[in-house]
Amino acid sequence: MLRDETFLPGKAGRSVRRSALTVAFRAAYHATHEYARSSRPQSFFDSFARRARALPTRSRLINPAAWVKTWVTFIGCVLLAAAMIGLVATARWHNQCANEAVAECETEIRQYLVEELGIAALFTFEDPQARDLISVSAALCPGTVAVVQEGRPARQFDGREQTWLAWPLPWDMLGSNFTLSAWIRLEEPERDQDIFGGAYATLQTGLRYENGQIFFDVPAKERQCVSYPFTRTGEFVHVAATVDMASGRMSLYENGELKAEGPVKEILWPPLNLCAGKTSWYVVRSPFSGMIAETALWNRPLSAAEIQKLSSGVGSLLATHVPRALRWRHRLAKRWLAVTQTFCTVQNVFDSRLWRATEKSIAGVPAIRLVLSDKDRKHFLNAHEQSRRSGRRVLQAARPRRVHALAEGAMLSAQLWLHGSDTAYADFIRPGFVLEYEDGCTFDGCSKILLQPPEASGFLAPFVISRLERHFGVPQVRDGLCRLYINNTLAGIYRYSDYRQNGIMPGDYRRAAEPFIRTPTTWNVMFNTQPFEPVLRIKSRPWPGNQALLDALFEEVKKECRPLLLRDFQSPLNTREIGQQIRQNYYDLQEQMHPAWAAGPPAQHMADFLDEYLVLGSNRSPFYLEGDLDLSVHQVADTSLAWESSAPQWISTTGKVHQPTSGAPKEVVLTAVIQDPQQTIRKDLRFRVMPRETTLPAVFLTVTDILAKDRRVDAVVEFADPTSGVRRLIASQAHRAGVNHRGNTSYWGKKKLLSIKTDSAHGVFGDPQDRVLKTINARQDPSFLNNGLAYGLFREFSAPGAPRYAPLVRPSEVFVNGHYYGLYELCTRIDERLVDETPWDGEGTPDIFVYRHESAPPRAHPFRVSRPRGAEHSWHEPIDQLLNDFTKAEWLPRISARHDISSLIDLQILINLMQNRNGYPFPFAMHDALVYDATRGQLFHVPWDFDHPNTRPWEWLANNMMRRMEQENPDYMPTLAARWFALRQTVLSDHALERRIQALRDPIAAYVRWDYERWNYSHGVPHRRHVQHTRNVLRNSTAAMDAALKKWLPHYPATKR
Repeated sequence: MLRDETFLPGKAGRSVRRSALTVAFRAAYHATHEYARSSRPQSFFDSFARRARALPTRSRLINPAAWVKTWVTFIGCVLLAAAMIGLVATARWHNQCANEAVAECETEIRQYLVEELGIAALFTFEDPQARDLISVSAALCPGTVAVVQEGRPARQFDGREQTWLAWPLPWDMLGSNFTLSAWIRLEEPERDQDIFGGAYATLQTGLRYENGQIFFDVPAKERQCVSYPFTRTGEFVHVAATVDMASGRMSLYENGELKAEGPVKEILWPPLNLCAGKTSWYVVRSPFSGMIAETALWNRPLSAAEIQKLSSGVGSLLATHVPRALRWRHRLAKRWLAVTQTFCTVQNVFDSRLWRATEKSIAGVPAIRLVLSDKDRKHFLNAHEQSRRSGRRVLQAARPRRVHALAEGAMLSAQLWLHGSDTAYADFIRPGFVLEYEDGCTFDGCSKILLQPPEASGFLAPFVISRLERHFGVPQVRDGLCRLYINNTLAGIYRYSDYRQNGIMPGDYRRAAEPFIRTPTTWNVMFNTQPFEPVLRIKSRPWPGNQALLDALFEEVKKECRPLLLRDFQSPLNTREIGQQIRQNYYDLQEQMHPAWAAGPPAQHMADFLDEYLVLGSNRSPFYLEGDLDLSVHQVADTSLAWESSAPQWISTTGKVHQPTSGAPKEVVLTAVIQDPQQTIRKDLRFRVMPRETTLPAVFLTVTDILAKDRRVDAVVEFADPTSGVRRLIASQAHRAGVNHRGNTSYWGKKKLLSIKTDSAHGVFGDPQDRVLKTINARQDPSFLNNGLAYGLFREFSAPGAPRYAPLVRPSEVFVNGHYYGLYELCTRIDERLVDETPWDGEGTPDIFVYRHESAPPRAHPFRVSRPRGAEHSWHEPIDQLLNDFTKAEWLPRISARHDISSLIDLQILINLMQNRNGYPFPFAMHDALVYDATRGQLFHVPWDFDHPNTRPWEWLANNMMRRMEQENPDYMPTLAARWFALRQTVLSDHALERRIQALRDPIAAYVRWDYERWNYSHGVPHRRHVQHTRNVLRNSTAAMDAALKKWLPHYPATKR
């Protein structure tokens, strides 16, 4: 220790300090010299102490060794602090370097995996998008959840048809020699499941669980596969399959043990992409229930030893196969990245906004205050983190929670849930919310609000777009900035917007229901799933502005919003990063607007900009006018605008709409006459004025994502019913509901069918519990009568003790985001409610099974159990027994016991009456659809798919069961003839059939022509001629059936006319 005199003030103190420094420097010099030259070096500090003690007594005022240690420590701390300050100051640069180092290491690892190991694809499931490590291609992952089980990152599948994984990678990238390796955990062994594979026509490949066995298929014209009994359900198992065309063998392994092998003759790859949980990108038949972890595809057949190493479970493929030096470099680079990210966080402490920003500085911003219980707060935190890890909004995050919101000094009830979709979730620290007030309360006029942090909403971009729309008078969504408080703690500055219609205005995303899908090979279209964003509104029309206008609006918004965003000290970004994002906003908008600025003279600018949605007012669609138009649109400089109406009695030149009392809708053309100094341009806008008393319901769908067939999209559903008014419903992920495409052959046409499942009962057919609604008849039946006729007649065939069930049908127009989508027939599905039974509660064995023909590959069974969901192998027993009995010599008593022959007779009468050739020439035993009633122990028929019009001469139609009945059952045809002539006295009399045709024709006669025009079919033939064709088919059929069946009933009664 230095003596106390060292710290004396004045001259004495300075003298003592100088002496101490002299001692220190001399001792250090001699100690260093001795340390360097000595053949037996000793400690520097020991030498320093010995030299210091040898100096004169006056200089030994200190303990030299301790003094130097103190100074060395001090200098070291100073240097360390300087280094830390330097690292913090340059944290962003170091972070960028670390990112580049990590990317470089990952590229080297990728090259090693491809070039040295021959890996074509590797899915580790460690990132939210379930990317392929080789191609870095992200997957679509609806319904799946990222989990870590037994130390393995995995994806969990819940066994639903809307849960799967798909990558934009083709199967044919594997070549003729390959290996498929996967860790799987299979649940629910009582049903078949598609694990990882593909199927197209007769071509089937990949892993599939079927009838208690794991199958591995190699695609060929005829099925070539190997399999083995699988018993290890509920635990992770390593399954590997190899194909070696050189030896013509394929092998299947479980946990490194060879389980099965067989020959391979050819490989014909299906034109499909890689999928897990389904075998085809457009349909799901046997969904996967369980987990799938690290999966790899190799461009070579692995040896048994290599497969044993993979299945050892010691570590991941990267840990066991990548060289240690490369792995350590990658690990160190990631550690460096983590450290630099920490320094970036520390750098934010010195952000100037933290020193000057207070709540008073943002006090003028409106506030939304939420009060959450501890349970709700933990729920949102957990759901947010799980959604971020899964790359999609998980089910728990989509479900509303009741909270309290403070507005205008009052505590109000509200519903709160996280914003996102089944396929996307914003990966930011701060979550986005959807807040819906109850009891008619609002915030800034909005009862349902989307709350997004600026980093997730695009900072200034949405406000500039809103300002641009306001400048030109375009209908827009109300939005702004607000302060969000959660439990009286400021969560930061958030952007709020009106979300009552999911943030969609009529005319937005007009092609959301029309993806360009024409063949099963266009799987790449399914990955064009960009959800609607405000910036897409720029691309929807040419704007009559210029760069100067954009600059002015951007500066205006920047002046208002930038100070608030910089004072958002809850933001994960610092002021520099926020400023960079704002500058990037400008460049992005400039790039988006450059092709959107209209070209040509002012009048042409105005004409290109003007469309029906710009003047729509409060109406839902230009083709469904019930209120006045708003013709006060923005006029381009040096132009004048005048309006002309083709029918002023319905729409005046001021936009006043006069609805007819009843009858057909009135089509009106409003012509905008636009003049500038050089020219006059006329632009026609088409509208349709609805009568006050409509005869046809309408369905209005508002969606924010492109519709698909194998996943549902959230939607707002409005039913405009002539009898009950407008009902507004929600179809959301929270209740496993939504809107999706449906159909088989019709799916490849332009006009696609829809399936709608709402959160609550829709009530279209009066059922207080039915939530599912299907549309049928895309373009098959231009008369729009066949389904209604067939199903209605079959229900009329009912007798005491012998009810006949058929779907309920109701024609309706459908609109998607305000865009006229066409005329459809709304239809109930064939389920328990249709046959007056209670839906299965999941306990015991269901009382009702609904069997539908299986058409999608792989065809493991001619029928599938469509209801209830979660088909077990035992549920196929009734249909299996029937089909098995049909092949035996003593078939008739067995069939009569298991099958309701009277329903078979009624179905054959209906098929021949309607001449329905769907499935012709019917090379199968049973028609679609069949229902098994466990109480009666019998199968009976429900008609389906009667929208194919007949264009051929009449002929007697029958499937294999009907043909055999006709040939080998002597009572069948006399019974059928008696039934026919009995029905001809009642529901099938000529007069009854004509009344039914008229009743079905009248509501739709005035609406059909717009569907013909929308989808360009019917070839100019008016609807009345299609109706007449249907009438003629029925007349010809009744006459032909009278003549054909009278020989089986000699004393048949005269038919009623």
